[in-house]
Amino acid sequence: MLVIIIKRIKEFFSSIRVGMMATYVAVILISMVLLSVYILNAFADSLYKSERVNLFAKANIISDLIETTDDITECTGYAIEQILSGTNIRSIIVNPDYRVILDTNEDSDIIGKVIVREALSNCMRTGEQAHAVMENNDDVAMMSVAVPLVSYGNKVGAMYL
Repeated sequence: MLVIIIKRIKEFFSSIRVGMMATYVAVILISMVLLSVYILNAFADSLYKSERVNLFAKANIISDLIETTDDITECTGYAIEQILSGTNIRSIIVNPDYRVILDTNEDSDIIGKVIVREALSNCMRTGEQAHAVMENNDDVAMMSVAVPLVSYGNKVGAMYL
């Protein structure tokens, strides 16, 4: 009896119909996996570009508030905090010597100290807005942007988010 069952199972799986069905299923599964990988990569790229545009918009709004780095007061810091409220974004304003003039993170004590970051140095060197993406060991990407502060056609510093 067991021999007959095994014989029928072998006949069933050795038929051309089962072979073609297995091939169709394999082709469909492989194409679905490849399509989903492509869609996820396109979606991630779109989200990255959208976040970069949002950061540049915030940085440009803040840089328009500041005419010179000498004019930075507590009122300016409060206005910047209002623009960035509800986000986890840290704002740093530096003068042309890369010395920090304003930092929205009260816990750090970097005001008056020199800070050099990739986006900040590119921005100060070229005079145009720049961005950089840093990845740590946990595959977490951290994006930063820098926008020059321009007053009467002169670079007076940079805004770093």
